[in-house]
Amino acid sequence: MTNSMENNGFIDDIRTLINEARKQVVHTVNTVMVATYWEIGRRIVEEEQNGNDRAEYGKYLIKNLAEALTVDFGKGFGETNLKYFRQFYLTFPIRHAVRDELSECLFIEPQICDSQRHKCLNLSKYGTQCVPNHA
Repeated sequence: MTNSMENNGFIDDIRTLINEARKQVVHTVNTVMVATYWEIGRRIVEEEQNGNDRAEYGKYLIKNLAEALTVDFGKGFGETNLKYFRQFYLTFPIRHAVRDELSECLFIEPQICDSQRHKCLNLSKYGTQCVPNHA
């Protein structure tokens, strides 16, 4: 067996390897989840636009979708989050506009501001961006 100094370097190298792999996994998962939330928002908007009375159908659509998805996937897909996904799509309607940097955000936390006229998207380290509230 080699001396303890060499062993510590070896162990540190393995730790670094594992930590770097974990960072890549987190980044990949975040990228896929951002794309998934955007796509869910797009599909909600498109489905709403096919409805007769858009406002009433939208409420019904999101409520029923939330109930079904919550049974299958848990509370992360409730009405509030589905409305946020919808707003995310409305804010960034061109998929390529959702740049890779957004995928580094661990969450997107919408907040109401400016007397309900705008929705503020807190994009973690990217700061807060206010956009027209279409929700």
